[in-house]
Amino acid sequence: VLGPCRELFSNLLMDALEILQMSSFQGPHVTLVEPFIANAVWRKYDQGEADKLKAAGKAKSIYSFWKEETSCGLRHASATRFGNLFDWPALVRWLRGARGIRGGVSWHEFAAATGGSL
Repeated sequence: VLGPCRELFSNLLMDALEILQMSSFQGPHVTLVEPFIANAVWRKYDQGEADKLKAAGKAKSIYSFWKEETSCGLRHASATRFGNLFDWPALVRWLRGARGIRGGVSWHEFAAATGGSL
């Protein structure tokens, strides 16, 4: 969900980009692992709940409809590969040339190479 949760999603995206940027300056021994970005979900009031708040006189501002259960949050057990949004191989090629990193691997390649343990 990018519409109502674009701020949360952009924060998650910027976190991933910041980690890639910092890691890419670690030298020629670095192999970057393709990150996953958690999916954001908007748990909003349905129309019936909104009508009840309005009828009770509790809907005084846009913030009347926000509570933990109805705000943007992470969709647990759901993430998007960085490569689904951007050209991961092209980024790795560019970082090899520009920063001299060793390369990049997908999460699945990383998990297979490490025996599925961190």
